[in-house]
Amino acid sequence: MRYNKLSYLQPFASFSQGFSIGDSGLILRNGVSLNAIDVSPVKVNNYEVGVNGQYGKFRYEVTGYYSTTKEGTSFMEITPGNFGLTQLPQRIYGAEAILGFKTAKWLDLGGSLGYMDGKEDTGNDGSYDAKVDNATISPLKIAENVNFTITPQWNLSVQLVNISGRDEFPKEKWNYEKYPVTGYTLFDLYTAYKFKHITLTFAVNNLFNADYYPVHSAVRGATSEGRYYIKVSGTNANLGAIINF
Repeated sequence: MRYNKLSYLQPFASFSQGFSIGDSGLILRNGVSLNAIDVSPVKVNNYEVGVNGQYGKFRYEVTGYYSTTKEGTSFMEITPGNFGLTQLPQRIYGAEAILGFKTAKWLDLGGSLGYMDGKEDTGNDGSYDAKVDNATISPLKIAENVNFTITPQWNLSVQLVNISGRDEFPKEKWNYEKYPVTGYTLFDLYTAYKFKHITLTFAVNNLFNADYYPVHSAVRGATSEGRYYIKVSGTNANLGAIINF
């Protein structure tokens, strides 16, 4: 549902129900029989409320969400490369804000903030007493971008992304998905110049050569095998061309 009579104030609310199946392949790759695991779909209820709008040169959107499931999926590495599956009731909640401001014809500013957290019922008794693992919950994310229109044919964008750390579990509980996530900050640059039939693009990712482990690597941790605990590449540049016939 959305109320859209006012361009500067458009509240909305939604409900959806979906289902998903956990990463069964993670278990099956260890020689476990399909009959030995529960592959029934996990139903999830999603609730969302928010408001968005535009007033002059300012635009915004603020959203809050809440999800529940009786069979939230998590994994544990029992021995190196051998994983077990656990399904517990979970409640996940979060908020997101997106802001934009066009200060001039040649300058556009934007930013976003994303927050997420969750609890799970380890005893399956109605008491949500533990944090949800780091593979399901994303750390706090802040993004900012500056877009320059230098000429009608030439534009330039600079983006900053900051991922906060997440360290919710004591060392004695460190395991797959529960290892701490360290934060990092990235800068990216993108520019494009448009000719009559060709647009040339140039991008530099990780502009200042940040040295870090991405989230999907950190949640696996520095295990004895260390197969997935790998840093990302450093600064890299891409030059491209788009041809319109």
